[in-house]
Amino acid sequence: MRILVKLVFITFLTIHQSYGQKNADSIEPAVSFFYEGKFQQCIDYLNQIISKQKTEDSGAALTQRGACYAQLEMIDLALNDYKKAEKIGFINPSLFFNLSNYYIRVDSMNLVKKYADKAIETIYMSQDSKLNSDIYYSKASYHFSQIDYQTASLYYQESLEYDSMNWRSHRYLGEILLIDPNMDTVRSGYHLDKAIEYNPGNDPTSYFLRGQWYAIVGDFESAISDAYKVEETGGTKFDKNYLLTDIYGFYKGDNKKGLKYAIKALEQDPEHITVLNNVAYFKMKLGDYKGAIKHLDKAIKLDPEFPYPYNNKAECLINLGKYSEALDLVNKSLSLDPANSFAFINLAKIYGQTERSDEACKSAKKAKNLNHPETKELNRLFRKYCK
Repeated sequence: MRILVKLVFITFLTIHQSYGQKNADSIEPAVSFFYEGKFQQCIDYLNQIISKQKTEDSGAALTQRGACYAQLEMIDLALNDYKKAEKIGFINPSLFFNLSNYYIRVDSMNLVKKYADKAIETIYMSQDSKLNSDIYYSKASYHFSQIDYQTASLYYQESLEYDSMNWRSHRYLGEILLIDPNMDTVRSGYHLDKAIEYNPGNDPTSYFLRGQWYAIVGDFESAISDAYKVEETGGTKFDKNYLLTDIYGFYKGDNKKGLKYAIKALEQDPEHITVLNNVAYFKMKLGDYKGAIKHLDKAIKLDPEFPYPYNNKAECLINLGKYSEALDLVNKSLSLDPANSFAFINLAKIYGQTERSDEACKSAKKAKNLNHPETKELNRLFRKYCK
């Protein structure tokens, strides 16, 4: 299952309150320009204000101008204004949030945490529930990036306490619940539905995730519908075809259609390791072992540390009766991912075919202990070798 983990950065926020800042009223017209989408007029107005203010009084204006720069994708100028405001000692949750959001955008997660923490420390100054919600979203984003999903989940929930319509927090909560081994499918679907309801037609990743969710719960018609919405809402053909590969091939078990969409995805990204492995997997399931090996060799060459092509190639070689070569490949796969139950299944097959029944049984038991999903094959190996 593929999860898109790219963090969503938030629209940079305007200053809502001055919190004791001198000459605060002077930026109100700029705030109005900001909300009207007149960002260049906002900047032009604030240029005049800042030129007249004392440096120590310009924090609110600098933060507001930075937000306007950010809306025009003038990110370096935005950062410069935020840092100037910080340097003169301006204390404001909007400033710290905007800095945190900037660093989400440039993927500097330690600084995301630093400024999200500062925003939370000053959140008492804000009466704006949407700002407060987005501050907790930024804090959650740091923990999400560190794969600390439990802590991230708590902050996303805190974010929703301030603003129950924060679609980003709904989306990431839905994603966390989707990839959690103890997945709560009901809550995952709820949050993904809310992410789309509160931001309809604007976030292809929400549709991608919900499409996977629908496939997991067996609603394939809705899953396929969401796969097409991925592209309709600005996603790529690659992502659409990747999701359709998952739905048809891995969830419905239709190897021919899985191969069809995997090949389409490969046409859009010929060196994508997982897609190469997927094409090979479906060819292998359809009996084209030599064709599968061709794709697996390419995947291994592109990324020698990716464990799964080794195991899939081993399965092809098992079917071709080349057990010694297959054993080396399974061991290589397990050295890279010791918890791969599929590798232990192949190990059991190799030992069984080479008259090492005790070792075949031990390998099957290891696969069972790792919760191998293909129970039919597992039971067959147990019946044959664990007497």
